[in-house]
This record gives sequence, structure tokens and C-alpha cells, in this order.
Amino acid sequence: GYYGSNNVVEISKLGKLSVSVDTRIGNYGKNNTLTVGADGTLNSANIHLGRYGGSDNNRLIVSGANALGIASNNLYIGFYGATNSAQVANGGTLRSRDLRIGNFGRNNTLTIQTNGTVNCNDLSLGRYGGSDNNRLELDGSAALLFATNNATIGYYGTGNSIELSNGGALQVGNRLTIGYSNSLNSLTINANSSVNAEDLFFGYETGANSNALSVNGANASLTVA
Repeated sequence: GYYGSNNVVEISKLGKLSVSVDTRIGNYGKNNTLTVGADGTLNSANIHLGRYGGSDNNRLIVSGANALGIASNNLYIGFYGATNSAQVANGGTLRSRDLRIGNFGRNNTLTIQTNGTVNCNDLSLGRYGGSDNNRLELDGSAALLFATNNATIGYYGTGNSIELSNGGALQVGNRLTIGYSNSLNSLTINANSSVNAEDLFFGYETGANSNALSVNGANASLTVA
């Protein structure tokens, strides 16, 4: 979908798509979908969902046994576009260096469901000003995200959130920040779900106000150590 909309690509059954530079799911276009199914592989330097303003409602799905999506550099869910989404489930794995849910865009979502795994170096929701109301959802047994370095909910954006439910787990190798330089960002840990981080910062800079943390329900846990 360079300018076009409603285009569909599927990779599965030992199929492999390798891209030396960028894979753009919605460059200017809307409602485009790329699906990596069972035993399929997408390998790209960068993956963009919603590259430019107006490139909205594009989707990346990585679902099925041994489904694999790799961005050797960065994965952007909503570079400038809005309401773009990625879904990882059912044995699928998504890997990137930096993972940004809302780089400049707003209302973008990453959903990790049962037996879905995402690995990255750094995770940020709401990276720049105006990148508001972006969301990460981990919902289901073995719905996992590993950030080997830092995770930031609301870098300069506002109203960004992470919610874990039904056995979802988030592991952060270094620093977890809820509200780096803006307000109304949140982390919600529901029953049977967990978050682990080495350090936790809450409202890091002046003006990072009214951010929220909730740990609620049986076996909901936050460990900082």
C-alpha cells in the first residue's frame, strides 16, 4: 500500500520474504495487511506500519507455529499514522532492536496473545510529542514481551498504556519508566500476570504528572530487583 489501500500479503508454509531496507505496511495507504502464518518468515531491516500521516488502520499479524517476523533494526507501529496494529499469537514470534508503538502517531496497538512472543532491545510507547493513547496488551498464557534494555510508557506522549491479563508477562532488563516527560500514562497488571524490571521510574521529569500503576488481582505481581 504505497498509496493504495486494502492490499493483502500472506507468508506461510516455509515461505520467506527478505527485505534489505524497509517493509512498509501502509506507506501512505490505509487498511493494508501483512500476515506471517505458520512456518513463514519476514526478515527486514525496518518494519513500518503507517509510515506517513493518513496511513491508518494497517495491520501486521504474526500467528501460528514458527511464524517469525524480524526487524533487524526498528519496528514502528504508527510512525506517523494512527490506529495501526500488530498482533502476535499462537506460537508466533516478533523480534526487533527498537520497538516503538506510536513514534509520532496515536492510537496504535500491539497485542500479544496466548503463546505469542516479542523480543526487543528498547520498547517505547508514545515516543514523541503528539504520539498519544498508544497501547500494548499482553493477554493470555505465555503472552510474553522481553525488552533487554529499557521500556518507557509515555516518553513524550500522553495517555499511553500497557495492560497485562490472564498470564501475560513483561520482562525488562534495565529500566521501566511510567511517564518519562508527560502525563496520564499507565501500567496495569491484572490477575495471574507479571512484570519484572531492574529499576522502576515513575514520573521521571518535571511535568510527568498523573501517571498510574495498578497491580490488581490474585497472583498479579510487579518485581523490581
